[in-house]
Amino acid sequence: MTIEEEFISWIEGIIEDDPIPYEIKSLVFYLNSHFEIGFSGTEKEKVEIVDRFFYEPLEAQFFYCTKLYKQFYEKKDIDFCLIVLEKLLKNLKKNKNFCKFNIYYGKMLAPTKIIEN
Repeated sequence: MTIEEEFISWIEGIIEDDPIPYEIKSLVFYLNSHFEIGFSGTEKEKVEIVDRFFYEPLEAQFFYCTKLYKQFYEKKDIDFCLIVLEKLLKNLKKNKNFCKFNIYYGKMLAPTKIIEN
């Protein structure tokens, strides 16, 4: 399984157990200080700062993929990690379950970037 497939499988598994509430308009993916990927959701259409919002499934602690985490941890380069996260999210945006959401990403408590259609 590729990293992209593992990522989408992780997200789909989460929403299968804890469906995204209908009022959620935006999903926000973030990198924490340990270079782990987490996500939350908000009813806001526009998100300016990466934060943990009211929708944060308990199952969604962090995406852990050994291959990816090893690369992140060895490089310890936030810009590299954000580029990889952006690529993962561009693939996610194409998925029928996620195309309706605004998808934002970034480092925790930093300004957001958006995944365009």
